[in-house]
Amino acid sequence: GPDRAPTTLAPCPSCGGGNRVETARALAESAVCGRCQAALPFHRLVCEASGAGVQKVVRQADGPVVVDLWATWCPPCRMYGPIFEEVSTELAGEAVFLKVNTEENQEFSTRLGVTSIPTTLVYVGGQIVARQPGALRKPDLIALIRRHS
Repeated sequence: GPDRAPTTLAPCPSCGGGNRVETARALAESAVCGRCQAALPFHRLVCEASGAGVQKVVRQADGPVVVDLWATWCPPCRMYGPIFEEVSTELAGEAVFLKVNTEENQEFSTRLGVTSIPTTLVYVGGQIVARQPGALRKPDLIALIRRHS
């Protein structure tokens, strides 16, 4: 019903299980996998995911899934990360937010033809409906997501 706590989706990095996590637990960074009890790697409402994790979440999601493709060595990525995390809490319940480290998931970014990072992807209904290279300003990221929600 409408009085249910808001949730987000999170793929487990350990067992690959899909999880529906209450927003409050994710924000407290105390969310664990329902299947194997491993800690789920949240930064605000952004969950770290593998390419397989993204695929699992986009199949389960009702609304948009927003993915930040990034790498630790990339200065614009490090600048964009906190903006992406801030927007995840502002749009809690409107979209699911994932971040994928392209160094650890090269096959995923290669398959998508991603040539620069950061790149923001928006999935709706399992399909990529928007692909935006470069670090976005907060209002631009919000506008990008709302166009597809």
